[in-house]
Amino acid sequence: MSSQRWSGWGARLGPLVWALCGCLPVLDSPAVPRCSAEDPRCPSGTECAQTFCVPVGQRRDAARDTARPDAMRQSDSQPRDLAAAEAPRCGNDKAEGTEPCDGSDLRGKTCKDLCYAGGTLTCKDCAYSIAECVVPTGWVPIEAKGKTFWMGSPESDVGRDKGETQHAVTLTHNFVISPTEVSQEQFVAKVGYNPSYIHQAGHPVEEVVWSQAAAYCNKLSADEGLEACYLFSHTDTAGGSGECATSGNPTLCKQARAAVLKPNPKYETTSTIYECPGYRLPTEAEWEFAYRAGTTTSTYAGDLTVPGGVDPVAERISWYYFNTSKGASHHPLARKQANGFCLFDMAGNVWEHCHDYFQADLGVAAVTDPTGPTGGSFRVARGGSHYELPRDIRAARRVERWVLGSNVNTGFRCVRTVP
Repeated sequence: MSSQRWSGWGARLGPLVWALCGCLPVLDSPAVPRCSAEDPRCPSGTECAQTFCVPVGQRRDAARDTARPDAMRQSDSQPRDLAAAEAPRCGNDKAEGTEPCDGSDLRGKTCKDLCYAGGTLTCKDCAYSIAECVVPTGWVPIEAKGKTFWMGSPESDVGRDKGETQHAVTLTHNFVISPTEVSQEQFVAKVGYNPSYIHQAGHPVEEVVWSQAAAYCNKLSADEGLEACYLFSHTDTAGGSGECATSGNPTLCKQARAAVLKPNPKYETTSTIYECPGYRLPTEAEWEFAYRAGTTTSTYAGDLTVPGGVDPVAERISWYYFNTSKGASHHPLARKQANGFCLFDMAGNVWEHCHDYFQADLGVAAVTDPTGPTGGSFRVARGGSHYELPRDIRAARRVERWVLGSNVNTGFRCVRTVP
């Protein structure tokens, strides 16, 4: 075969040989084999970098270098492409770009910076790991005195529901609030039994009747010598905390519903519940003020974009239907992002009982220190739960709970008025 004929066949077989090797040459001179993420194979002594097979140890912008004449190519002695060199790379012990952390580089953050009581903050896969952070238990002060905020939602709010008419609310007092929903351990320690359907340490207490939540707040008041904000509505003691503690039968307490509490009449006639010195359930207005923490978006971490599906904001701040095996169970307290007041689980995990009786719509009129209707068969619950869609974890979402009913996805937290 003549050299001319062999040269022709070589030109034809060259690309085929490279294709069989997993790479294709660039037809520009000099020839540099091509590769891809699907097939990164390269000839011996080279490696795949940005779709080109380049010598090992010389990973740089191969596409740029092959397109430029030899005299203009970047030599090894020259600075490399800064943009490529500075791209974030998880695992290099340097927090770069939007990485919260990387290895031991935590950007100076600690557990306390993330609203925990202490512990050791670590980094896993370039995200903060709070496994060793200590869940807070102290009271969080809320400076609300003289503050006016917009309660409810605008008509443009994605996922908006009925009864959310937006109106101005002014609060004339400060208060303290629990940083988390009341845990099962906390409830048992004060009341003596666990009414929860799903018993799990570190999780919120649930299946609590409104009166049981009020009784827990009363117990906190008694422990500090403060006047009770709630009183028994009759003398049947079958469901009282003492009887429950000695009976060993929490079901008795649930079925009898005998420990029916109502607001102390003193704070419904001559003054309002805000003036009670003891612990109590938050009013609906206090709850929403605390949830929003100064924000005006649909959640305290921003607006929802997928109100009926997997939403990125909901993923960060709440346990809800799509990250709890379709609502199978609530989750440990304080394992999602806190709001600006350092309150955890205001969105999702379990609904939270509020002080107010339920009112279908709160109207458009501006109000000061609202307390809701003076009676009814239903109380308000807020915040959404592990069984709800993203639209239900919004700041303005409201639902009703029968005063004698309990639910596996409903718990509570207490507040107290302070100067």
